[in-house]
Formats: sequence, structure tokens, C-alpha cells
Amino acid sequence: MMLLALGMTLPVFSQGLEYVKSNYTKHESYIAMRDGVRLFTAVYIPKDHSQTYPILLTRTPYSIGPYGSDQYRDDLGPSPALAREKYIIVYQDVRGRFMSEGPCRFGSSGSDLFHITSLVAALLPLRRLIHILSIVVDELDV
Repeated sequence: MMLLALGMTLPVFSQGLEYVKSNYTKHESYIAMRDGVRLFTAVYIPKDHSQTYPILLTRTPYSIGPYGSDQYRDDLGPSPALAREKYIIVYQDVRGRFMSEGPCRFGSSGSDLFHITSLVAALLPLRRLIHILSIVVDELDV
């Protein structure tokens, strides 16, 4: 806070498309929820396999595009600094939005979040930490 008050800013590290493509592998899939509805999910995994990485899970009603396993985002995570720290970054279109199936139901967000967190933890073993950024859509008329 004091630095900002003095007019000093912290450096911002933009990743850019080439950085993301050279440091991450993108996988896309549909993940079935308990009721059979499939939610579209994109996973960006660091290409450096010499260590394990924490997972950052983002669920949103606002599109996780670009879509296509060969189409990469310019920046990953809610902050460019996080991608440089090498997280496994998981994006998911919430129920009933964009590439995900089913209607958006009131109250489904929490259940889907619990289920997807359990699946991600099981599919990516030995990851110690899952950070979650979920944009609540239950109150939205979608």
C-alpha cells in the first residue's frame, strides 16, 4: 500500500501466448457430474515434470475460451505471476454455460464444485493444494 501511495508500482509480468505455449500443455475434456451432466474443462499443465505443482481451479459462467486443444490463452490464472510460479491451471465452464451441458440450476454450483474438486484431486495425484476461484452463478438468471 505504501509503495502505491508514493507513486511506485510493482512490475507486471505479462505472459503472452508464446510463453504459455512453450511452458504449458493444454488438455480439454468433458467431466461428468453426479447427475450425468458434463462440464467442459480445460487443463493447462506445466511442461516441466521435475516437480509437483499446486492446482488453481477456476469455474466461470463467462467462457473459458479459446476452445480447441491447440488454442491457448494469452495469460493464465487470475494473475500472470501465478502462471510463472507454475501452477496446474484448470478452467471450467459452469453448468449450462458455453461448452458445458445442462441447465444452470439453483444450488448446483456447490455440489458441482465439490465433485470437480474431488475428481481433480484424484486425477492429478500427489498435488498437495487446490486453490479455487469460483464465480457464483446461482443468483444470476442464466
